[in-house]
Amino acid sequence: MGLFKLDSEIKGIDGCSLLPLGYTESYTLENPPDDENKPNFINVKLKLFTEPSLDKSKARSAQFQILGEDGRPVSESNGFYYIFVNGHLWREIAAVDNGCLSEIDLGREFGKNERKASGIRTQTVIIPKKTNGLNCEPSALETPTVEIAYSVVQWSWQYIVSLGGLYKDDPRQRGANAKAPTQVEDQNLANRLRSARCQRIDLDEADDEKQIFIHDPAGIALGLLNKCQSLFLQLQIENQKLTSKKHYDSGVLAYQAMFSEDLHEKVMKDHYFFPHRMSSVPIKTQKPGYKDQSSGAKFLRSGAKHIDKEYLEKYLSSTELERLLMLLPVAQKEFVDFIQDNHEERPLSKYQTDYIGMAPVMNDWVALEDVDYLFGFNFVTNVLNILSIDDISTGVFRPWNAKLESEKTRKKNVQRAVSSIEQFLKTTFEQSNWMSDCFMIPEQHYDITKPGSVVLKKLKNEKNNGEAKFRFEEFKRIHKKLIEEKKEEESLLANKGLKEFFGKAKDAVGYLTGAWGRVASQYQNGVLKPHMVKLRNLMVSYNKAIEISDFADLHIKKAGAVLGDNPSVIAVTNYKRTQLNRQQRRAKLRENVKNPPPHAVTILDSDNKVIAAEIQKLLVVIKAILILKTGLIIMILLVAMTQ
Repeated sequence: MGLFKLDSEIKGIDGCSLLPLGYTESYTLENPPDDENKPNFINVKLKLFTEPSLDKSKARSAQFQILGEDGRPVSESNGFYYIFVNGHLWREIAAVDNGCLSEIDLGREFGKNERKASGIRTQTVIIPKKTNGLNCEPSALETPTVEIAYSVVQWSWQYIVSLGGLYKDDPRQRGANAKAPTQVEDQNLANRLRSARCQRIDLDEADDEKQIFIHDPAGIALGLLNKCQSLFLQLQIENQKLTSKKHYDSGVLAYQAMFSEDLHEKVMKDHYFFPHRMSSVPIKTQKPGYKDQSSGAKFLRSGAKHIDKEYLEKYLSSTELERLLMLLPVAQKEFVDFIQDNHEERPLSKYQTDYIGMAPVMNDWVALEDVDYLFGFNFVTNVLNILSIDDISTGVFRPWNAKLESEKTRKKNVQRAVSSIEQFLKTTFEQSNWMSDCFMIPEQHYDITKPGSVVLKKLKNEKNNGEAKFRFEEFKRIHKKLIEEKKEEESLLANKGLKEFFGKAKDAVGYLTGAWGRVASQYQNGVLKPHMVKLRNLMVSYNKAIEISDFADLHIKKAGAVLGDNPSVIAVTNYKRTQLNRQQRRAKLRENVKNPPPHAVTILDSDNKVIAAEIQKLLVVIKAILILKTGLIIMILLVAMTQ
């Protein structure tokens, strides 16, 4: 009797939204088809993997919420599900509070980058198991190809189109609303991108289990990133509590002066004695003695005898600080391993064979439009800041732990984290990964030896077609617009919550080049030393990409013939500003020389009191708190006289 088109209406807050269901054969009530010969849709729950082990027992509903300064969520959305059927987008569903889902009306929101959810909240979602003509030409009942992806950011409409878009006969097509192409230009590219980004669903398994487990690499990465940031922040707060103690500064000075290893280092020294009074030849033997026998060292050791070292160490330390210091490198390694698609020395594909790696997920970010495009660079900045954390950056004083077994374990964890970080950066520069593909300007694109944005190697026409490529024109256009308007209009942001998470998008380049600089400083003496020049060039190229005079004029100058024809100068300098700063410093120095301070070297404590000063008759002057073995705290002045 022919085919009839099936369309369904989903109830929403502002009315109903249309959802195409394909076609069905007509039949009479007296002669209905059996279940095998009619369309079939199944009802399932969507759950996300939430941690690096990809354990299904720990999977849960989407809970990616960004809180504002008032502690409240800045958006109702916890992320977005994209359901493709037979190569084309069928549904976009927002994850909202309490594990609920809300339909986005693709007819009403067609062509927009910011699409609002309006469907009645549900706990489950229907997907097709057997259909006819759903997102394809109608012919006969068949098992459709269903692919699902989850993203913490809402995809741009251009990106949706790049992965297949809506089917050409989809009744929700609204060309008049479109701000981007409505039909995919390269179907083969779309198939490849969608296959890499989405999970193909086993419909029989989904029907049996009534749930589907979806990968969320970006969400897990952001969670691990947040864990590292939280640990570092807690560590800084705990260290601030410690260093704000009334006698902390003087206690550190006392410990450094009287309990350093060099001061108490012993060596075997020759010792002579006469065995009896009538002996004329002394006997030589060896006894342990202090290596440093200077009068100053003897004086400091004599002072150390009156100090309760154990009490001083307890005063200068914190159990909570030690706990955080132990956890931080472990969290760093877990994070850096994960963004390399590894966990506990194993590829994540070994945990779940259908794992979606970081590379295709980062396409979500670089395909964002307008100001949202810069948030991916802010994410990279946060990643680099985590890579640059080390023992020096924590600013913690704790030399007494050096020989403890717990400290040896911590140092091993630090070294493991450093090795993982170096491997990630080495891959970034020597091979390629999502960072180099998405967020790094190709080498030799700009002439970095000249002021301005002189392009050496022109690229093909820039397209936001879903492939992870740095978009120069978009990068330049956005920065120019932000600087001209001197603010970020909320209306320009489709993913407004990211502003609360990462900060202002307009600061992306400044923060990013600073983060690369910290990484360069951190690893300049390590495995990556040959790549420091690449880092320098990258930092200059970022600024040239903005094409704003003060930034684009940054360039590399040869330091001089003494360094050879190819000097490896690492410093990045804005020569206009540097020259002005240098003149100001020289003027200030000349003024200071005219009016020198009373002492050439003066050390002040946190209360701005003189701790040490170099004067004519004294070599060392240290004011310190000494904790006597009786527990009494007194203030004394230690003086080591010049010889």
